[in-house]
Amino acid sequence: MQKSSSMERILLWAENIVGKIERERLNILTLFIWIFVLSFMRTWIEACLFNYPYAELSYKYIFNYAHIIFFYFAAYLMGVVVLKFFSKEKLMKVANLSAWGFAIILLPPFLDKFVFHTSTYRYVASVQQFIEGYTSFFLRLGDVGGYGLFVEIMTILILSSTYVFIKRRSIPVALANFFVLYTLILIIGTPRLDPILAMWSPESENIVVPGHARVAGGLLQPVFFLHFLIICIILALIAGELSKKGFAFRFLKTVRLPQVAHGILMVIIGIIVAGHLDINLMNLADPSQTGNIGMAGLSMFLVVFMWVYTAIINDIYDIEIDRVTNRDRIIASGLLTEKQALHIAIICAVISVWLAIMLSVYALALALVALAMGTIYSVPPIRFRNTVFSTTFIGIGSAIAYFIGYMTPRYIQIGTMPPFEFVKILPSAITPEGIGIGILIAILLSIGPLVTDLKDYESEKKLGIRSIYTIYGKDKGVTIVSILLFISFISLLILFRTALDIVIFVVFGLTASYLFKKYEITKGIFLLYFPVLIYCLARWIGLI
Repeated sequence: MQKSSSMERILLWAENIVGKIERERLNILTLFIWIFVLSFMRTWIEACLFNYPYAELSYKYIFNYAHIIFFYFAAYLMGVVVLKFFSKEKLMKVANLSAWGFAIILLPPFLDKFVFHTSTYRYVASVQQFIEGYTSFFLRLGDVGGYGLFVEIMTILILSSTYVFIKRRSIPVALANFFVLYTLILIIGTPRLDPILAMWSPESENIVVPGHARVAGGLLQPVFFLHFLIICIILALIAGELSKKGFAFRFLKTVRLPQVAHGILMVIIGIIVAGHLDINLMNLADPSQTGNIGMAGLSMFLVVFMWVYTAIINDIYDIEIDRVTNRDRIIASGLLTEKQALHIAIICAVISVWLAIMLSVYALALALVALAMGTIYSVPPIRFRNTVFSTTFIGIGSAIAYFIGYMTPRYIQIGTMPPFEFVKILPSAITPEGIGIGILIAILLSIGPLVTDLKDYESEKKLGIRSIYTIYGKDKGVTIVSILLFISFISLLILFRTALDIVIFVVFGLTASYLFKKYEITKGIFLLYFPVLIYCLARWIGLI
């Protein structure tokens, strides 16, 4: 009885200390900044101590830093998700506690250099090395991560499991946290467990695939970055869902997945029209293509993050409208406060700029213009959202996505034997035809969004917001938009003018116009829009 009482006093004392550490001092934005700083410092310190080339803070090593930093973000988020699941504590408390504990990632390089005297080590372990390392807590693999990694992992696992025990008073739950966290972090740290990356990255320092040129692992760095970025997105949604039920669905509702798909499609159109990237869809196993696949992926995610920023900013300032017409969106539903949403939007903008910098100065310029437009579209005092010309911003934004795709650089390896050189090559120039297609996209997609504005008619009328429907009245506005819809479809005849083209554009245009005029269908118009775009792509590349 006395032992039990003593143990409880110790646990209460520990709980008091933990309570001070987990206090919600850091918000979503400052957590992002803190983890970024720690990850950058770990990468740079490691490079300096072990004389890696990227100790020189040069643009040519941006992919080295990008994929390593986002690996640490993925590891941090995985820790938060697992700790939240087993501790049942509030998400932001777990995130704050984990953020302070994450500072331990600065320790291993110093231990390996000055205590264990490791000469060099690498991170992209093979599947066989993963198995050996997992069964020995990496003690048998001092050359993969160094013995400092053992100290780092064991410290994190012991502290996190102790935290779970303090919160749950359960040894089995604490042990479950230990082994689940250990397993998942090591899985994240072994990208070759991903079958796609394993296909492009055989277990050797330099990739040799029968029938293909020898390819250095450096060509894969943009793909590794995207791999960790996708993991971060998934983990962030899971963390939100664990914190508040329905978070993931409402967040995806907020970012408007059809518009996300639209932005990606604009990038793909730009890439196809430029014809600059050498990607053979029939031979994706060729590792020499990974550089260009990575560049295409960076362009797509750049547009996605720019759009998510714009959508969240719009919902922050449209909250009164959304409480009437879009109550299932994440801010209007109350699952995120306006301040939290703003922090997420800023993070999306920062990631957008990061992605653009990795691509080219042209991508950076286009991204900054798009982010500025997304801001003045919604934010007072300018707030173009309240003008009748607001949809032109969507058309111009679509054209920007197209030009980002068009200007996507190739990423190639020069040389078949070390030392290798990796070079980004931009398209030589934008052709008049390429510019014309961009202008056409801007015009056509300034008309399309007028359709979705109809659902906001009642709330905009109450709030005195000017739109084509509030200015001319609902019925007349629907008629005007129906005519513009038909014109937008048949205007594609500027590019394609065969008999089949005329039939398809006229039929789809009349169908869209009729459905909107007669039944005021909004979402169904997108189901007509995407097939026509895909048809145009097929016509452009000669499949039809």
